[in-house]
Amino acid sequence: MSSNHSPDDVRRHFNLIVLDGIFWTLSTSFIEYGTVLPALAHRLTGSAVLVGVIACALPLGWQWPQLLIAGQVEKRPLKMRTYKLGAAINVVAMTAAIALLLVGEAIPPRLLFWAIVVLLWLAMSGVGVLAVPWMDISSKVVPRRALPRLFAFRRLYGGFLGIGAGFFVNFILDRRSGLGFPHNYGVLFLLCGFTAALAFLTFMQVREPVGAVASRPRSLAEHLRLGPSLMRADPNYRRQFRLNLCIGLATMCMPMLMPFALERLGARAAVSGVFVSATMLAATLSNLVWARLGDRHGPRGILRVAAWLVVVPPIVALVAGHLPASVAAIGPGEVDLRIAVFALAFMASGALSHGLMTGGPTYLLEIAPEQVRPTYVGFNSALMMPVATLPVAAGAFAARFSYRALFALCIGFGLLARLLIRRLGDPLPAAELVRRGIDLELDEAIPHA
Repeated sequence: MSSNHSPDDVRRHFNLIVLDGIFWTLSTSFIEYGTVLPALAHRLTGSAVLVGVIACALPLGWQWPQLLIAGQVEKRPLKMRTYKLGAAINVVAMTAAIALLLVGEAIPPRLLFWAIVVLLWLAMSGVGVLAVPWMDISSKVVPRRALPRLFAFRRLYGGFLGIGAGFFVNFILDRRSGLGFPHNYGVLFLLCGFTAALAFLTFMQVREPVGAVASRPRSLAEHLRLGPSLMRADPNYRRQFRLNLCIGLATMCMPMLMPFALERLGARAAVSGVFVSATMLAATLSNLVWARLGDRHGPRGILRVAAWLVVVPPIVALVAGHLPASVAAIGPGEVDLRIAVFALAFMASGALSHGLMTGGPTYLLEIAPEQVRPTYVGFNSALMMPVATLPVAAGAFAARFSYRALFALCIGFGLLARLLIRRLGDPLPAAELVRRGIDLELDEAIPHA
């Protein structure tokens, strides 16, 4: 963090970034990755493989720009302009997706599906562009020790609104709303885009300090070579990549939970709203735990606890799939007990995702020297691009074998992740990275006016 900020500045920036996170968490709740988007893809195509395609469009779009953007961002003492570019790309793409869904009844379902996939990929590419400057700016204006709490609070307060968003999703997708398909999804995309724009505008209010930059800007070729050099020099960077790869394999079944509920448990599409609320409830409450763990034990403490949750969703799915169909009266309505049990899988998934999103980035920022922080972030995201395609492989595996076989496979990878997480170590001193051949020479940062 820059030393030029007063306590009032730090408090203001902390609150702005938390508010940014509230809007962003609410935004993603309206088209939730594990429930709403798989339900939309299943309605348009009926294919588990294509459900995997829409699930991988988001992380692929988010990841691919970061390595290229990181080199450009590293050269600039101010990064907010790059953030604004990414935000503009996202807003334009989401606006186009909203328009398509609102007139979508005139478009063949498969064509509409692919158009939405491309636009979601483009929208998340915008998020990929802004992610590197977002991480760098946040780490400059908030003390490192407060970063786990910052990440947790963003999702904690946003999650409370996300719970309500889940009930709204349930209403919009139900016949009671009077909205036909795909207009109902168009409304959800509209709300997603609007709240995302509020998040972008909020973060733009942060007063970014001028940061340190390399004394000799690297060329693109040098920058691309730096990533592998960092991987060789920093064992913690390698270990985190292996852990992320294993967690990606363990969680590749998550987008298949909703198709499993629709096909095997007889759930209706509107129940995705209930699952959104269940996801957000558990995710929101879990942030209280993640914030406390982060303050006491740092990001590795968060990741160690989160690792236990990796195996819970596939285990719950296997259990729910073996339960007999039964209905119980709860309040004024009736509930299929299998669906009620299955909601626990989404609750575990929500808590897990927020734990990983809190512990993972903060550990990466902890081990990354300021001089090459954008490269650490960007190269890490580029390495994870193959992992983003795993939901497609998961859909193909489920279609070829079964959902149950997929869930069992993911449990095995989850147990392996639990072993790998123990190997994460303390950050290497900058001097040690220099000794191992990493050039960390800096120009002095210009004081922020």
